[in-house]
Amino acid sequence: MRQPRQVVVLGATGQQGGAVARALRDRGIPVRALVRTPEAPAAERLRSWGVEVWAGSWEDPASLDRVLAGADALFGITTPFEGIAAEVRHGIAWVEAARRAGISHVVYASAAHTDESTGIPSFESKRKVEQHLRDSGVPFTLVGPVYFMENLLTPFALTRLREGQYVRWMPPEKTVQLITVEDIGRFCASVFAHREDFLGRRVDIAGDALNAPLLAAILSRLLGRTVQPVSLPLESFPVEGELGRNVAATLAWMARTGFHVDIPALRRQYPEVGWRTFAQWAEAQDWGELSR
Repeated sequence: MRQPRQVVVLGATGQQGGAVARALRDRGIPVRALVRTPEAPAAERLRSWGVEVWAGSWEDPASLDRVLAGADALFGITTPFEGIAAEVRHGIAWVEAARRAGISHVVYASAAHTDESTGIPSFESKRKVEQHLRDSGVPFTLVGPVYFMENLLTPFALTRLREGQYVRWMPPEKTVQLITVEDIGRFCASVFAHREDFLGRRVDIAGDALNAPLLAAILSRLLGRTVQPVSLPLESFPVEGELGRNVAATLAWMARTGFHVDIPALRRQYPEVGWRTFAQWAEAQDWGELSR
């Protein structure tokens, strides 16, 4: 097993990238992070973990070239938060930078089932980045996580929990697969550390699968008060514009088809990740004023 000399982590101030950076440092693998605002608290937190912080932007090829110089691996990520077209543009930019730098392994955290016909705009944009990566000749691994457990910590979700409600925009009996970003980080770090086992592969990952009543029961136990599962129509989703349409398409697909990762197989093949259940993740959270 040959671990990389240096991994550049994109999106390290975010949830997935931060989890990957921590997991790599836990393995003793040197990490660099490209950040837009190096004086921000999130960047200072990276420094406290021993991460090298470099100023730059995915929109700036020169800064990508600088941070990749001398590195041999790259963790790439894309998000639709600046628009679907921007997601594709950003992904292609760092793929091309990896090609110019001669990077020997790119791990791209895409999304589960982007190789299927989902009709979700941000899944289609990720598929375009995946295809560009395949065509680039850069050695790669595709990692596809499912729905984040951390989505329960958004302001909207927490507000509804204060009201005693767990909200989904789909039938309450529909099972949804979930994963914590910490497991994404540990799995990606393992992929980097076992490069030869993962080259050219796609691995979709998930840690648990629950319907709304089961999840609400776990929250009720932990918070010490009743949490009711509530099913809302998609038309009531509280975000508008391109991002809102994308999330609505995601939720509609989840209600119709949904994530279908083979969780037992993952636990058998990669036990070192841990694969926390929702209950284990929730028990580790500080629910503050929500708890009684």
